[in-house]
Amino acid sequence: MTSSPSDSTLPLTRIDGISFALMVSILLIVLTHGLVPASFFGLLVYTLVRLAAKPIEARLSPGWSRLIALVAIATVIVAVSIVSVSALIHQILEADWSALFIRLQTSLSVLRQQLPEHISQAIPEDSTQVIGQLAGLAQDHAAVLSDIGMGGLRAVALCLVTAMIASMLAVEGVGHASHPFAIAMGLRVHRLWTAFRKILLAQAKISLINTLFTAVYLLIALPIAGLKIPHADLLVVVTFFAAFIPVVGNLLSNGAVVLLSLTVSMQLAGLSLVFLLVIHKLEYFLNARIVGKEVNCEAWELLCVMLLGETLFGISGVIAAPIVYSWIKSECMALKPTA
Repeated sequence: MTSSPSDSTLPLTRIDGISFALMVSILLIVLTHGLVPASFFGLLVYTLVRLAAKPIEARLSPGWSRLIALVAIATVIVAVSIVSVSALIHQILEADWSALFIRLQTSLSVLRQQLPEHISQAIPEDSTQVIGQLAGLAQDHAAVLSDIGMGGLRAVALCLVTAMIASMLAVEGVGHASHPFAIAMGLRVHRLWTAFRKILLAQAKISLINTLFTAVYLLIALPIAGLKIPHADLLVVVTFFAAFIPVVGNLLSNGAVVLLSLTVSMQLAGLSLVFLLVIHKLEYFLNARIVGKEVNCEAWELLCVMLLGETLFGISGVIAAPIVYSWIKSECMALKPTA
């Protein structure tokens, strides 16, 4: 596509300003319309393809290298998904649910006896009552659950679309831009992707640390004390993958640990809750420190932008804040004072 002479004679600084404003507008739309998961999934696919293609590019052309990397990554994702679903189904079918319900009922009885009366009255008497209350809540909030289900399907569809777009861009590239505005937009996107790639690598380190702490607690410390949480090995695996999802991932994995601890005893549930609170409060600052080191930001900077992101955009703001801030900082550092 050719550009008019009047467009090509625009000052470069003005083009940079327009492209930056357009990029900010796109990011605001992503944050306010629930597009953060889909956008991140697309960036993740693009990043994985580019990283996997690097060792192959020494022997093959970039196009073929990225195509092979894409096929390999897609195969691994499908294989891991099949194995994970199969393992989950096996766990569900082979689990001793009767023993689990008995332990839950015992824990509920202990709770009713140890807690104050005005609190214990709100606790179900047995596991059957728990199931009944859950069924009643599901019936009362059927419309909300339906909306959540439709939202989940929409999110999956959007993730698939962004994955296809990212795959095409990773394999074919964007071509050689000649128009100044296209060059400026390409630079904006490249810097945003660079920020995402650095934070993704930092998040992998955080996930490993998080999983290590959890594994030591569940698989070493508790067995030494003569205690055992059901499906502890599965919880460690879930913790590793959930840690890649800021805030929400930790809530899910922590809730699962506490819930399964409750099936053993109230004391173990309390111990697990205290452990998770202490560890994850420490990891909150460790998170900011590790990510900050990757993107050349101080820990207090990231904590502030994450707090601001949560205030303005909720959980999506917390997740996107480090990447957006790192991108803005890289743009500012690249500015050169004009004479």
